Amino acid sequence: MTRELLLLRHAKSDRPVGIDDFSRPLKKRGRRAAKRIGAWLREQQLIPDIILSSPAVRALATAQRVCQQLNIDESSIVCDERIYEAEVLTLLDVLKTCSHEAQRVLLVGHNPGLEDLLLELAAHSFH
Repeated sequence: MTRELLLLRHAKSDRPVGIDDFSRPLKKRGRRAAKRIGAWLREQQLIPDIILSSPAVRALATAQRVCQQLNIDESSIVCDERIYEAEVLTLLDVLKTCSHEAQRVLLVGHNPGLEDLLLELAAHSFH
């Protein structure tokens, strides 16, 4: 069985004074962008079986808006605190714990971890 992995960095976030990094909300632009990516995924028929998300406010809000556009229940989102500020090996560990029944996985997180994961996976696919 072939599995697909979709990587999504959280949408554009705000930096309100006095709010810690974990609690940063999405900007208005980010809320619109998250809806657009969800609509695009729906149009492309890229409906994830499971969504793994960082529990950080901006990442979870991105995942929730994607769910709304995909018409899937937000209970499909699995928050995993290891995704927040994760490095490649941690993200790989998170993915290894994902249900084997999930053929298409959407991972919503942060850079530089997601970008580094993409580069690592791409490097291995060419060997």
